[in-house]
Amino acid sequence: MLVSCALGYSRSALVAAAWLGANTRLRDPQQVLALLWQSRPNVVLGPQSVAALARYLQTAAGPLASDPQGTSHAD
Repeated sequence: MLVSCALGYSRSALVAAAWLGANTRLRDPQQVLALLWQSRPNVVLGPQSVAALARYLQTAAGPLASDPQGTSHAD
């Protein structure tokens, strides 16, 4: 995924972190941020953004979060 932002500060970083969490099935915002920082060490998310990310990751977990095989289910 390419996010075009000069600074990677706050909003664009939050969108990237949300996408990364949803696509890696990580539900801990600190794990998502650690993964994001591997590619972009200067990314900054404030406390409110981290809290919003945590809420999103819990919502994104949905019914598949308990699937240990990580398989998709067609409904």
